Amino acid sequence: MVHARGVCVDGCDHEPVDAGHVEKCIAWIRHHAKRGSVPNRWTTSYGWKHEVEREHGYVSNGSLIVAAIREGYTPHEAGLGSPNLCFNMWPAGAAEIPLIRGLR
Repeated sequence: MVHARGVCVDGCDHEPVDAGHVEKCIAWIRHHAKRGSVPNRWTTSYGWKHEVEREHGYVSNGSLIVAAIREGYTPHEAGLGSPNLCFNMWPAGAAEIPLIRGLR
């Protein structure tokens, strides 16, 4: 389950995701991101959300997660108990960073 702060974990306040924030994230993803063949373990949903905010103002972590999933990106856990996710999302125009030491 995804809420405004991200994936529901211990201490989640269950604040709903704002549909307007999701639309801002979708617009940003379509312009600035590309789908990769491997997950990007260097940038989590929380990092991507801050990139969106540079152009569109505040958006929640959960809004970025919902937008990425709607746009067809594959979610991967960022870490045990983390509200953040990693995706096979890479900056448009950048090369994917090859997997190192078996990270998936």
